[in-house]
Amino acid sequence: MAEEKSVMGDIGFEAGDIYREIESAGKKIKATDLKKSLDLSTASVYLALGWLAREDKVKVYKQGNSVRVELS
Repeated sequence: MAEEKSVMGDIGFEAGDIYREIESAGKKIKATDLKKSLDLSTASVYLALGWLAREDKVKVYKQGNSVRVELS
């Protein structure tokens, strides 16, 4: 069985990477595109987006099955 590891320290750093990626895009960007461009797991992307949303740094939109984000 794999050992449990806390990811709390990683979430903040990944949130910063995601913030900068959205900022450089200059428009709404798909969560799946963030996952691909930053080589993150789906869970990491959504944890970091939750962090940013809680801090009112991003706006999150859902269109069908697609989640898009932009800076607040």
